[in-house]
Amino acid sequence: MRGGQVSNGETAIAAVKETLRYGLFLGTFAGTFVSVDELVAAVGGNRRTARWRALLAGAIAGPSILLTGPNTRHTSLAIYILMRAAVLASRCGIKSKRFGRICKPLTWAHGDIFLMCLSSSQILSAYILNQDALPPSYKSFLNIHGGKPLAILQGVKETANGVTFTNLEGIQKHYRSMNMDVKLDPQMKVPCSIIHGQQSCGSHFLSFLLQAYRRALPVYLPIYLVPALIVHREDLLKRSYTILGKVLLGTSRSSLFLATYCASAWLVLLLISESCSD
Repeated sequence: MRGGQVSNGETAIAAVKETLRYGLFLGTFAGTFVSVDELVAAVGGNRRTARWRALLAGAIAGPSILLTGPNTRHTSLAIYILMRAAVLASRCGIKSKRFGRICKPLTWAHGDIFLMCLSSSQILSAYILNQDALPPSYKSFLNIHGGKPLAILQGVKETANGVTFTNLEGIQKHYRSMNMDVKLDPQMKVPCSIIHGQQSCGSHFLSFLLQAYRRALPVYLPIYLVPALIVHREDLLKRSYTILGKVLLGTSRSSLFLATYCASAWLVLLLISESCSD
């Protein structure tokens, strides 16, 4: 650490340690859960224990989260688990005779799209205007897949707030490193040249989409591959093409979603900026 700043090496080491800790936790949790579940089913009978053995296996596997390290907060993980539990509860509520009427709004057509748009407006607003409102891990995720250096994010934020630019030279330096000689107007109202330099909005969308897709593939491949190896481990040799085909399809679709989401976010931001400046 020099001058109160953490070096890239220290950041990389911290990231590797965190990855190893969470990898150890996920491996231990999955292995313990599956082992206990199958042991109870073998001893007590599959049907007889079907209603409660998952609860027992989860309770026994749960303490493995301590492997992530002492004094580690798990806010993001807890929110994710709460969200998944809410989705499961809503699905059960829709099918329930007692709670079916209460959960009726959850069956509205395209309600999931409305919720996605609502959450996206908050997430993208915080990403540009107030990143400190986001959990550190999620902020890091967005900064990677947002695909823009901090200097550009700062310039877009200053444009949105209508304040004087503080680091146009840093943005120009970034584009010079990409062999683009970009001249930025300190009086600009629409941050087109800040976001994509000398590219047009359309060409930037397409090039960013391809780059974002390549960034997303390493994120989603383990998410689909690891559960497939655990859940379908017995059928993997018998139906390897079918299972791996579903893994590749799921990875491709999810990666395309994330890439399109990020590319569209920048395009919509420019369209909104242009309409507000008129």
